[in-house]
Amino acid sequence: MINIILGIIIFLTLWTILSFKYHDIKHYFDMKGLEKESKNTKMTSKSYSSVDELLVDIKRKMPWYYEFKIWLRVKIENFIDVPRDVYRFFKRGLQRWKRGWADEDVWSIDWFLTDIIPPMIERLKKTKHGVPCGITNRQDEYGNDKEFEEAKKVWNKTLDDIKWTFEMARNIQERHWHYQPSNEWTSKKYHDFNKIWTNWKDKPKPRAMTLEECKKYERGWKLFQKWFFALWD
Repeated sequence: MINIILGIIIFLTLWTILSFKYHDIKHYFDMKGLEKESKNTKMTSKSYSSVDELLVDIKRKMPWYYEFKIWLRVKIENFIDVPRDVYRFFKRGLQRWKRGWADEDVWSIDWFLTDIIPPMIERLKKTKHGVPCGITNRQDEYGNDKEFEEAKKVWNKTLDDIKWTFEMARNIQERHWHYQPSNEWTSKKYHDFNKIWTNWKDKPKPRAMTLEECKKYERGWKLFQKWFFALWD
């Protein structure tokens, strides 16, 4: 009983301490706080070329203990949600077992697909028994083992390119990579974006995609469309 009371006291003490600076946390999540913080850190005299550059500057000037305070506060506040989260965990599992996707997957279908397609493509590559006709521009079936092996190499490369595109789509979603359409790509945009994130402390550091990477990314989408009906075994 004493341990329970002591635990409650410690919990309430931590809650109170973390609550003292709650208004400081809000500075970084609403425009008024952001404006006030800009004045406090003397950022109003500096112009920014993008929101990303502004966020980098804010993060660089943020006290080292600040993120830990936010993390700890979120953990404590989310503690009361544990029963609900457990229910949602089993609900998601049951729905995915019954129909392959859960209601929550619809919240972000793009993230759901970038999660499941790369490992599925890798599985297909390892367990396939054949290759699609026409993968090497031949109009007939592959007449001998040599032709089949050549076709298999081309098909494996095609699957790798499709998988790579979906993996890079996840990097783009998570803001690790910055994509420009290849027909709009310029060296200036590339270097300007990389310059913005020079002082970013987190790993991996965001970076712009090279022109070759942008073209490869786009090629993967075209291959996915072209060979969509061949993604079976």
